[in-house]
Amino acid sequence: MPKSVIAPHVAGESSYSPLSAIIDIALSQYGEFAPSSVDAGGKLMLLTLANNIVEEVRQHPYNENADLDYYGSLEDVIEIPDIIMVNGLKYQLAMQQGSAKTQINGMIHYQTLNRVLWNRYNGNSKVSFRPVDGGSNTSFAETTSAKNGQPE
Repeated sequence: MPKSVIAPHVAGESSYSPLSAIIDIALSQYGEFAPSSVDAGGKLMLLTLANNIVEEVRQHPYNENADLDYYGSLEDVIEIPDIIMVNGLKYQLAMQQGSAKTQINGMIHYQTLNRVLWNRYNGNSKVSFRPVDGGSNTSFAETTSAKNGQPE
């Protein structure tokens, strides 16, 4: 599995960054806060918002790892790609702040969530729609992949 680390200098050999690094990156990209100006209480609020993203990933139809646990501390590392967490935190923060940035950050978050999880679930393969009742096309293979509809 390729590394999905946004801050490799922080993650070291891990394929995922600790939540503290993800929070700092999200705050920098969000643009209204200097990460160093956010106190411990603010970062703990972001930890609870990060757990909302964990729950979204758990429930996503393209996620095959239902054993994801919530963040318990700012230094926890969870097997969710950093890019999903960063974009998700920006969206969660925009919603929490009642910001006009909510709409664009929401679109970016859900596009990234779907794209990255689909790629992990099925790779970059061709997708076909398949009739579940067999349909009228007899040239359609009897068995197809439930993931992408392609003949098996």
